[in-house]
Amino acid sequence: MKNFLILLFIVFSFYSCNNNPIEKIDVNKITDVCDLVDAVGIVINDFEKLAEEYGVNDIDDFEKDNVSFDDWQKLKMIEFKMEELEEKAEYFEDVYGGDLMTALENCPNFKDIDMKMKYYDLG
Repeated sequence: MKNFLILLFIVFSFYSCNNNPIEKIDVNKITDVCDLVDAVGIVINDFEKLAEEYGVNDIDDFEKDNVSFDDWQKLKMIEFKMEELEEKAEYFEDVYGGDLMTALENCPNFKDIDMKMKYYDLG
């Protein structure tokens, strides 16, 4: 029984380490623009890994036939989360009005994430 519990713990630990952090992003819990920037950063970092692996810079450059099923699922999740995050950005546009860009620029990770978004043509 003890060995079974140890094996179960190892399997659970392995599974939990491989969960996609993008799936854990709950857009409804994002309450300020810096949280939004950080969430976009998580999505972009996952996209960057796939882009480097397949040698592309744009999400439209991925071809379904040349991508593994698991990576295709990741790409679809990236697209889905970016759409959700864009909707949240629209909410913040209503809240901040003309001051949204200033609020975003004051976030510590904004410059790096903004550069990656432009480089990979996301958003």
